[in-house]
Amino acid sequence: MITTQGFTREAVNFADDEDIKLVVLREFDESDWEGKIKEIHLSINLLLISTPEISFLPANDIEKDKAIRAMNGEIISRQETNAKESYFYDSTGNKLGTFQDILSPIINRLERIAGEETKGEYLFDDVQHVDVNGVLVGMKGFNYSFSSYTIEEKSVIGVGEKIGLLLLKYIDGSQEKIIFDTDISKWAFEEDGKVVEKYKKC
Repeated sequence: MITTQGFTREAVNFADDEDIKLVVLREFDESDWEGKIKEIHLSINLLLISTPEISFLPANDIEKDKAIRAMNGEIISRQETNAKESYFYDSTGNKLGTFQDILSPIINRLERIAGEETKGEYLFDDVQHVDVNGVLVGMKGFNYSFSSYTIEEKSVIGVGEKIGLLLLKYIDGSQEKIIFDTDISKWAFEEDGKVVEKYKKC
């Protein structure tokens, strides 16, 4: 049972006896925000790294010579590679996974210190082969380097631009509901006075 004026003691006693919920509907006041969460401010600090630089380590002198011959004797100091399209292979040429599949979990486990460069060497459990100009060269591991930095992401979760118009409050204190302008705008009156959702109105 809903009213905008309140209930008499007799009505309250009767509702208690009959297990009827009594509700007051009134205009919303800013003081009604007290004890309620209006906004949540989130601040997230992310520790990120630059694109790692990887230098593969040939498994032995034989593999090193194979790599040099494959590059026609030229030593390339730096080359960009698409980690999603470059693969590691076994000794017979079967794909084991992309650079990203295998290297990312390793890099992600390494220590990161904001504002500092991280360098080191990582050795594979088993020799991995990479394609060097069409020649499979066995690699025992790689040297790595990357820089770490932080960024801060801030956001606000709340009611936004919505305006509280009405407060629906059970007089036994069991429940309260704020009715916003956007809630009311969803409804319309039919010719017979029935209230319906706008998108269902014929």
